[in-house]
Amino acid sequence: DYDLSQLQQPDTVEPDAIKPVGIRRLDERPIHAEPQYPVRSAAPHPGDIGDFINEGLKAADNDPTAPPYDSLLVFDYEGSGSTAGSLSSLNSSSSGGEQDYDYLNDWGPRFKKLADMYGGGDD
Repeated sequence: DYDLSQLQQPDTVEPDAIKPVGIRRLDERPIHAEPQYPVRSAAPHPGDIGDFINEGLKAADNDPTAPPYDSLLVFDYEGSGSTAGSLSSLNSSSSGGEQDYDYLNDWGPRFKKLADMYGGGDD
């Protein structure tokens, strides 16, 4: 059974029950290896901010534990042997005359708006 009263009244918690943040047990080995971060210099002189930013970029680029938060995505390459063609012909009519869109009325009520847009609908 859980005692939720301690969560509702944090001022009544005994001081001995509160452990400082970041304190580790020295009598046990850590479960995971601690990450090794490159040593960075203290806050830079305002004139050296460009160097400071570049140093941070290099440190981030060379950190093997950093996940790739962004990556280059190429969407305009279809690959070799692709059957995809140009969509430019969709804008032009191959018949040269008026298109007959009356068949859209046969598609039912879900396509009524489309039939009205292209064929005028059954008014």
